[in-house]
Amino acid sequence: MSVTIKSSTTKRFVERSVFFSWLALLLVIIASFAGGLVSKQITNQMVRVSPQETVRLDPITLERRLIGALRIDVKAVMDFNRWVVYEIQLYDDQNQVLASARKEAWRERGGWREGGETGTWSEADLLGGLDVQLGKKQQEEITIAVSVLEHGETGGKVLQEQPVSFRVDVKNGVIDTRYLWIGFFGTLAMAILTSVSVGTAGRLKIREVINDSDVGERAIVGGEKALIRVTVKVLADETSPSHLAVSLWLKDGMGEQIYSEQTQIPLHFQGEEGEIENATGKLEQYFVLTRRGSYGFYVEVSPDQPVDQTTLTVKENVKTLSSKQEVKVITVDET
Repeated sequence: MSVTIKSSTTKRFVERSVFFSWLALLLVIIASFAGGLVSKQITNQMVRVSPQETVRLDPITLERRLIGALRIDVKAVMDFNRWVVYEIQLYDDQNQVLASARKEAWRERGGWREGGETGTWSEADLLGGLDVQLGKKQQEEITIAVSVLEHGETGGKVLQEQPVSFRVDVKNGVIDTRYLWIGFFGTLAMAILTSVSVGTAGRLKIREVINDSDVGERAIVGGEKALIRVTVKVLADETSPSHLAVSLWLKDGMGEQIYSEQTQIPLHFQGEEGEIENATGKLEQYFVLTRRGSYGFYVEVSPDQPVDQTTLTVKENVKTLSSKQEVKVITVDET
């Protein structure tokens, strides 16, 4: 019997969905930053409109953009405790209505008294707008119009002749960041879930927990396409040194040793109020056993005096996050 052991890195077992999910998140972030760079200011001006009157702005030329849309923001400027119903209309060069939107804007302020304390409050909802994209045309001349339908005070008085001022802000190539936020949190959740799933993926073949320093068990594993992850977790007491030696060896179905290695693992000490309670350490290694069969996995931790518990876990058909992960390919030739 001959045994060949080759250590290498490979992309075969990388979970590619993790890469694509983080890439999607990166694209959403880039799009959110690019939104402010690709937009172009067309006009920003004040207009005064009386009730039952329509004011048209100067025509503007709208050009098709690869990213974003034409955004028309209209904000009413008025005193407290007043309301106004206004309409935004968009006309083409044939004086046909392309789009319209109606807004019920208001601005209120009042006082409050509670438990001997007093104060004031104020609330407002003044902003209305439209997002517009060109159809088949590459360029079109449009006209924006603002109409005041009703205007009054919150006390009930209707103001029939007093005009209302509006701030009209028009930009082209604007990206609606509300949907980007939805996309950001959605892709972030997907990226986190896919990353976490890599650690939980695979079929559990061995899980042995013993309150000692030595542990071992057998399982039927292997195959050229099956990546095996061996994890050793050590729980030690406060007298433990900073590092422990973990010896891991594998045996084939005939009990012959086919692999052996000792690794120094660092310990992480835990405690409260300056007193150490315990220490934990972890060893993780990846294998490909080209011939499927019964294999034994055995662990010995030294020095063994401070070791309280040793856990051996073997999983088959696991995935990795990086192509830089070292994998030991063990080929057993029984001829």
